[in-house]
Amino acid sequence: MDSTGNNTKSGLVLDAFRKLVDKKNTDLFVLTNTNGCELTVTNYGAKIVSLMVPDKDGTLVDVVTGHDSIDDYLASSEPYFGAVCGRTANRIANGKFELDGKRCVATL
Repeated sequence: MDSTGNNTKSGLVLDAFRKLVDKKNTDLFVLTNTNGCELTVTNYGAKIVSLMVPDKDGTLVDVVTGHDSIDDYLASSEPYFGAVCGRTANRIANGKFELDGKRCVATL
């Protein structure tokens, strides 16, 4: 975060992720560690927006291709861009699924 507390190390503006979408508030969450690394994730689909890590010279670089605002995610033609889990999340309900016609049971 910068000294204003509104911009991330990757240059994202927190306010650009604060919006009401489908009657739910969206936001951008910033996680940092003692080495100065920074992860930003939005609660709109658990999407990783940026990850700042040191390169070989110790300079922090963003290694994630993310959008600059929640509006960019809403306008994207790829609904799972940056998502931690995609459209198959919770598709193994009750630990049972079918794969190539064979019924599989997972240990719960």
